[in-house]
Amino acid sequence: MEGVNGIDTVAGIRKMDNDVPIAFLTTSLDHALDGYRYHVDRYITKPLRTGDIAEAIHKARLNKENAPSVNIPFGGKSKRVPLSRVRYLESQADSVYVYLTGGAVERTMLKLKDLAVMLPQPPFFVCHKSYIVNLQFVEGVDKKEGIFEMKEGGVAYIRRESRSQAASVYRKYMFDLARGQNI
Repeated sequence: MEGVNGIDTVAGIRKMDNDVPIAFLTTSLDHALDGYRYHVDRYITKPLRTGDIAEAIHKARLNKENAPSVNIPFGGKSKRVPLSRVRYLESQADSVYVYLTGGAVERTMLKLKDLAVMLPQPPFFVCHKSYIVNLQFVEGVDKKEGIFEMKEGGVAYIRRESRSQAASVYRKYMFDLARGQNI
């Protein structure tokens, strides 16, 4: 790939998906620290040893299988959804729309309150009778307008009487994340 290096490629991938497993295959350790910054799962140097690629794939599969998830019925079939893919949920009439990373939207007939008890808080936060947000996908809070601005687009409304609390919960979440606390 002339003119494009692996670090730039990974930076672009991470803007779209923070969880996809990535392994570097390289002849040099020059960018090992950059790989760490972008949460690269494996840094494999050439020449390859027997099993290096298989080991990286095996680790990625194990991480996927063990990722926290929730089973949600969509269209009559229960689907295992990794929590790290759920951006926010919105109740409309008798359906709840689950907005996922990558622009996917799924519809379920479950009530929002029933889904709320299935989701860990934090990072999930019930901000309105019709919305639950995953705080890791909040781009910002507009207290005046009463909305969470979401990464990858969209907004989630905040009930008027909870706007200060919502901003406080988001701020605490971000501080805890910066401190490296498990959330």
